[in-house]
Formats: sequence, structure tokens, C-alpha cells
Amino acid sequence: MSIKLLSEKAINRIAAGEVIERPVSVVKELIENAIDAGATVIDIIFIRGGRTLISVADNGCGIPKEELKLALQRHTTSKIQEDNLDKIEFFGFRGEALSSIAAVGLMAIVSRTPSSDIAWKVESLNKNYGKVELSIAKRNVGTTVELGDIFCFIPNRIKFLKSESAENAACLDLVKRFAVCFPKIQFQLTINDKIVLTSNSLKAELNLNNLLGEDFSENTISFTHKSSGITLSGYIGLPTFNHPTSIRQYYFVNNRVVKDKLLSIAVKIAYADLVPYGRYPALILFVDCPTYHVDVNVHPTKSEVRFADEQLIKKTVIDTIRSHISSNKGKQATNIFNDQVIRIIEKNQPNQFSRLSLSKIPERHQFNEKQFPIAFKHFEEDSIILDSIPKPQLKEVIKEKLTINKEDTEVIDFLGYAVSQIDNTYIVSLTQNNEVIITDQHAAHERVVLEEMKKQVIEHNTEVQNLLVPEILSYDKALVDLLISKKGELKNFGITIKRHGITQISVLAIPALMQELNLKDLFDVILKDIQELNEINNINLFINHAYGNIACKNSIKANRKLSIEEMNALLRKMEKTPFIEQCNHGRPTYIKISAQDLSKFFERR
Repeated sequence: MSIKLLSEKAINRIAAGEVIERPVSVVKELIENAIDAGATVIDIIFIRGGRTLISVADNGCGIPKEELKLALQRHTTSKIQEDNLDKIEFFGFRGEALSSIAAVGLMAIVSRTPSSDIAWKVESLNKNYGKVELSIAKRNVGTTVELGDIFCFIPNRIKFLKSESAENAACLDLVKRFAVCFPKIQFQLTINDKIVLTSNSLKAELNLNNLLGEDFSENTISFTHKSSGITLSGYIGLPTFNHPTSIRQYYFVNNRVVKDKLLSIAVKIAYADLVPYGRYPALILFVDCPTYHVDVNVHPTKSEVRFADEQLIKKTVIDTIRSHISSNKGKQATNIFNDQVIRIIEKNQPNQFSRLSLSKIPERHQFNEKQFPIAFKHFEEDSIILDSIPKPQLKEVIKEKLTINKEDTEVIDFLGYAVSQIDNTYIVSLTQNNEVIITDQHAAHERVVLEEMKKQVIEHNTEVQNLLVPEILSYDKALVDLLISKKGELKNFGITIKRHGITQISVLAIPALMQELNLKDLFDVILKDIQELNEINNINLFINHAYGNIACKNSIKANRKLSIEEMNALLRKMEKTPFIEQCNHGRPTYIKISAQDLSKFFERR
């Protein structure tokens, strides 16, 4: 085959395929152009999943008449100069968006500048490629870009589009992300003649709740952290406020909407052993850094970035999230009680209580005064009998119990004082704030044991067991190289390894706590996570996973009867333990039920 030069038409359509992946790509490029133009109002119209019409109108600075035709050509931009390619401060700097959009459908632009009395319209209908028509139009200052019949000239791309509802959902999600990032800009999204999103509020918190749900602000931690020239800010979701997908995770780098793998990995590590497997926390993360620290030109759609110092960014994100969650001890998702009740109701549908089962209850069964129904048999005999305490004195009794051992000023008695145990598994306690706390003793003690083990590792107090016969593990050379490169970090956790040939390692020593573990399984887990995360720089994530399993086996089990003193000792220990709100597997360790919760549940208000 001979080498030939492609036509300008083919070149443009190939380039368009890199930038315009789907209808929502058009929306992204046009919103970024509107923001660059200084718009404060942006209206988006999305018809039939973007197939019929995509329209983005703004009140920005507009495009002069003499530049409208030029704007449709490839590699034309007003955002950068040839000598400052390393200092990107605008969104639409690549000069490919309008040209690419014009190459995939029927495009029209109407624009007016503040210095012009009239607007001008340019159309690129692809009938005669490269030829555009310019005419007078009516419009206020700003720009409107419309694209009709997307991919009509590349019909093969149409069959790869997702369903109309999926494309609509993608558009809504994108506009929502821009609205979160730019709260001072009013966004309005209309899908199929229905307004589905309107942003802008004088109060950022109200705007967030409008965009992300009324419970978002209540269940997230607002934060700002500055370190090494990097500023992190946003909202960190409580671990118990988690979701089945990552749809409520929002990442922004220098106010650019991104879906960055590095940041998502850092968040995954930060929430490791805090959320259940397969669940995702809610999060808004703004990363602001000097332009020379980040490359935003690694992908045609500008949705990915690359940091100059990835390890610094990752460590800063992980440490910031963990420290803020730890400092908000005792705070749980506001809907956790309601969610648990709903799950119980869904699991126990009314049809389980059939007429047959009810008929088994003996008629006229009499309970004597000292006989309790069988459902109460698991309450401890030595529990406080509330009926025996006059109501005015009850609060004083609880207060007195809560002030025991106040020599330790760090104790915060937010878990109250134990009054009973249910099913030899759940501790019931009361607080001074008229709250009932129900604690899963096994889940809570799991977290206590794990954090104590982690503290030993950090302080290098881990007892090490030297193996009489080193265990030889075989892997391919690349994985052995990875493990050997991190043998120093592994040794900090009490694991000593050395190379044993090209494709093997020798395990010489392990923490005494791990002596009953299968080392092959342990290292398989480590290497599996290395392959998934494409790194081994956070080896503590893998070791904590092993320690979490050990903690589970060495903690108080369910169905174990505890005395009141043992219950209170565990509660006090919990109050001093980081991340006590959830166990090692991410399940909640306790549920807090306020008087208001009970009133709602019993429909008293």
C-alpha cells in the first residue's frame, strides 16, 4: 500500500472522534467555552439523549463577527499563546472543540459581543465541507451553540450510543458537577422540554443540598487543608454515609471537572476498612496547585490530568481524609437508623405472619406478674430496672454513672452508660442527651483491637516471629521485583523477605500475630491489590486487611454475656478509639436513636 495524505474532511472527522465520544462530550466542551467567556448564566437544552438537539447558551463576552468563521477551524484558540503552553489557565485551550462538533453534525453558532449592536450567525451544515454561511441574527450579548442530528455524517457511531435515558443521566450528572464546581454561575438544564436542574443560591450549603440531596451537608465534613503548595478543600462524607456506586464522588483539579484514577485510588485507600466492600463514600474534592504541578493536556477531552508528584498528592489526600474523619469522632450518618429499620421491614414482610402461625398462640394464655414474654429473655438480669427509679431521678442516675473515672479528661462519654444487653450481642446504653445507643459488641471490639494493633505497628512495638524454616514463595520476575523494592516498608510491619532466585522470595520473619496465617494467601492478596491499584506504595492497606481479619478472630464474639462493668469498659474504650463508628468491614458499630427518631418512627410528629 502506498502512503497518501488524508483529506481535510477525513482528518477533521478522525480528530472529532477523539474529542466527541458521545453527546455529553459536546455539552462538556461548550460549557467550558462558556465559562472561559466569563458567563454567569448558562442554559443547556438536551433533546432525546442529545440525538436530536444539543444547545448551550451563555451570557459571556461573545465572538466577534470577523472571528466566527475562524472559530470553526482546527487548532484555533484565544486561550493560549505559542510561548506559554506550560501555563494552561483556561478550559478550551486545545482549539479542537468547535471544529470537532461541526464535523459530527449540523452546527449553528449565534453570538454577539458587547461592542456590537447586532448578533451574527454562522452555520456549518456539512453539505459543502469547509464552507460556512454567515448571516445577521437576533440575540443578547453572549453565545448560543446548537448541534442537531449528532453523528449524522458518521452513522457508524450512532449504534454505539447508549439508551436515551442513559445519555440523559450522563448529561445531568455532568451539569451537576459543573454547578458544584462553579456555585456563582447559574446553570439550567432542560431535558426533553422539562427543566431538571436549576442551580445558584446565595448560600453554598443550600445549593449543595439542592444539587446533591438534602442530607448531603448533614453527613459530610467541610474541610480545607494546605500543604507543600497544594490546597485541598471540599466535603468528606462520613463512612456510614455510603452508596452502591461512586456517582456521588466529585473531583476537581484547578476547578476542572475530572475523573482521575490517582485521586479515586487515594480515596479508596483513605476509606479502606471504613466502608463496606462494594460501597462508596460521598465526596467533593477540590485540588488546587500551581499549573506547573499538573499536566491537563494528556487527553483530548481534558477529563484526565497528570501530577508531577503523584505520591505527594496521594499522601496528602489520604492523610487529610483520615485525619478529618478521625477528628469527628461520634458522628454518624443521620439516616443510619432509618436505613436499618427499612432493611428490617423489607426482610420481614407481613406475609410471614400468616393466619396459621397466629393460630398457634394458645388462647387465654396468662402471664404471671414475674414472667416476661419469651422475646425478653435475653435482657440481663443485673440490668438497671428503669421502672424502679422515679423519673425525675433517672437523669441523675445516668449522669452519676457517666462521671465515673473522670480522671481521664480525654474521655468523651458520647456513648452513654450501659443499662442492658440484648441477645448477649447488643449493648443498650443511655446518654444525658436523651438518646438510646445500641452497640454491636463484636463489631465495636473488632475496631478497638485493630486500632491497637495498628498503633503497635506505628510505634514499632510489633512482636516478630523468626521462621525456623523460611517459606519460599514463587511469582513471576516482575512481581518479585516489586516486592523486593518494598522490603524496607514490609520490614516496618514485621515482615522480612529476601530474593531467592529470579522468581522466588524467602519469607524470614513475620509478626507473631500472623503466625497462624497462610503466608501464600497473604502475599497473594497483597499482589492482587498491587495489580488492581497498579502500585505498592501504600503497603499498610494490605497489612491492615490481614490485621483486620486477625482482629475479627480475637475480639469479643456475639452471644457472649457481659456484665454491666464489662459493657461500660468497652464503651469507654470505644470512645478513645479512632474510626470507632464502623468495624473493620465497614459496618456500623452502633446506632444512635434520638427522641425525635422515635417520634417519627411512631408517627407522633
